[in-house]
Amino acid sequence: MNQSVSKAGFFPRLGAYLVDSCILGIVILCLKIPVGILELCFPDLFIFSNILFHFDIFDILFYLLTVAYFVLFTCFTGTTIGKRLFNLAVVDKEGNKLTFWNAVYRETVGKYLSGFFYFGYIMIFIDKDNRAFHDYLCDSLVIYTCKFRIIEKVEKVYVSPSRN
Repeated sequence: MNQSVSKAGFFPRLGAYLVDSCILGIVILCLKIPVGILELCFPDLFIFSNILFHFDIFDILFYLLTVAYFVLFTCFTGTTIGKRLFNLAVVDKEGNKLTFWNAVYRETVGKYLSGFFYFGYIMIFIDKDNRAFHDYLCDSLVIYTCKFRIIEKVEKVYVSPSRN
């Protein structure tokens, strides 16, 4: 990968994740309200019974919706809505978008393992390439998609011709 690429640090990545979480929270809330009303009206329906530990079918569907959001956006566009707002993208070590299975692995297993004591995320501070544990697992990088150049503004000064 080109060494002139700027790797994203912890705080821009956190900001992007918070934006994505807000978006997903609003979508899931809009879906949970009708489901909650339905459950209040018909509490004995089998779809509201626990099927996996204390999770019902809707909890599992909402989790899958969240995973699908991160996986599909990361795989097809290289960025999520939050990352796009912060000019970030996820790429592999050659600078290409992640494959579907790499994105699935990064967003599920990788982030689950990074969450243990938050060590995987603390690695962003320590690593010279600002990579988290899940980035190491998938050979991925989170980079800035555009750079800003500082251009000095030169003002023209009009000098009146001297009268002699």
